[in-house]
Amino acid sequence: MSNEEIISVIDELALGAEECANDYDYTGRARKAHARKAKALRAAIEKLRTQPDNQPNEPLTLEELREMDGQPVWMESDSETGWGILVVCGSGTLIMAKTGKESYVIYSYDRYNEQLGAKLYRRPPKEEK
Repeated sequence: MSNEEIISVIDELALGAEECANDYDYTGRARKAHARKAKALRAAIEKLRTQPDNQPNEPLTLEELREMDGQPVWMESDSETGWGILVVCGSGTLIMAKTGKESYVIYSYDRYNEQLGAKLYRRPPKEEK
């Protein structure tokens, strides 16, 4: 389910809570509770709108990667896909990825990107529909 689909459902819930908050068949206490729920649901919608699902997910540049030391990156090449941890050190920009139950591989960004034609992303790219 995409963020927009989730937002649509939450919006319906918020509308219902707002209607109850303005319905004088409810007690003042119940109306206040519905108003608080509506406010919280609207805040959740705003937070979802700032989530990565609604932001571009272009391949990361070397400059962007240099600012992401210790952060996860999604690795994608013809031969493999998966999560890795970015390490920026004196040796350059490296990606550490788990390849088995207890084994890891470390790629140099230059080799991974240029020789393998691989791309690194903040999150997995969306599948084409």
